[in-house]
Amino acid sequence: MSDLKVLDDLCEFIVDCEHKTAPVQDEGYPSIRTPNIGKGRLILNGVNRVSKQTYIEWTKRAIPEAGDLILAREAPVGNVAIVPDNLKVCLGQRTVLIRPSKEKVHSLYLTYFLLSDEMQHRLLCRSNGSTVRHLNMKDIRGLEVPELPPLSTQKRIAEILSNYDDLIENNDRRIALLEEAVHRLYREWFVRLRFPGHESVAIVDGIPEKWRNATIKDFGQVITGKTPSKKKEQYFGGEIPFIKTPDMHGNIFIIETEDSLSYEGASTQRKQEIPADSILVACIGAKSGVVAISSKKSHTNQQINSLIPNKLFYKLYCYYSLIHLKDHLRSIGSNGATMINVNKKKFSNIPLLMPCEDVLEKFAGLANPRFDLILNLQRQNQKLKEARDALLPRLMSGAIEV
Repeated sequence: MSDLKVLDDLCEFIVDCEHKTAPVQDEGYPSIRTPNIGKGRLILNGVNRVSKQTYIEWTKRAIPEAGDLILAREAPVGNVAIVPDNLKVCLGQRTVLIRPSKEKVHSLYLTYFLLSDEMQHRLLCRSNGSTVRHLNMKDIRGLEVPELPPLSTQKRIAEILSNYDDLIENNDRRIALLEEAVHRLYREWFVRLRFPGHESVAIVDGIPEKWRNATIKDFGQVITGKTPSKKKEQYFGGEIPFIKTPDMHGNIFIIETEDSLSYEGASTQRKQEIPADSILVACIGAKSGVVAISSKKSHTNQQINSLIPNKLFYKLYCYYSLIHLKDHLRSIGSNGATMINVNKKKFSNIPLLMPCEDVLEKFAGLANPRFDLILNLQRQNQKLKEARDALLPRLMSGAIEV
């Protein structure tokens, strides 16, 4: 292979996204924004959807095809994922479409190559911006690229790394099936009120007998997170997870976080500590209503309210109830304001039906084992990602021969 110097030399084209927000709807074509660009694969959980008309308008510059790459220009700079087969997508804001030249570079190899430490460093060095770092199109096209191995070697390296991502995707599919099975059960029992023995239970004032109207705070302790002083560098970079709303995106359990606290930092806000199995709800901004579960002792920032259930069998009932209350939460948090904000008092007083305990215990008995498996699968995925990320630079540098 000739000594190619810049990324543009390896590609048929590199095109920018539309610099405006696409109108979204419940169904339609996925609009890939920066949160949907993982390390190698697209993250379609919670992806925005657009109409056919919007899809056509947003693909005027180029229609993404299988094997194309989508690069994040911002937040975070440098994440890149490949477009899979049989999926029609369009670009959201702050993304770039890259179509590799098949005669010069293997698409999947180029994906992992751009994710290598060396290339990520080069991308970061080229990014600019005092508040939010971003890449310019000129810098992306002109990204310096060292000489690449032959196509046959590129393909083999891509296959090795892709095996890890295939296992992760398989686990993700299993997680989705398990979660949907429990969600269907929740809807059957607590939305349609077809819980075991419902035929013999009288309805009194619109709810089953022995059930009662309650609020979130009746199910446990509510805690609003807090960020320690950022002026104290020693407060950060420890072993205690510090959860922010981006960590919740697309996750059921929070396994890993971008930031962490030291024991000293955590000690400054003992009142904000939450244990494992707490229910987290984003309550400020665009992500309001996103729900997740803590997997270990953690702290959260001020954009998250947490519910520590009084009883373990409350956990998944509350988790799904809060998912179903997303629209209500957002409505009480807006009040005509630009920024949604559901404070602790508003959150604590959200109405929530309290079923009788024997029904909740039966639901937990069926749901908890499935969620235990989900947690194990998420932990497996974390280990697979760590193994892949450790292997990637060694394969790219030639430290490991293939």
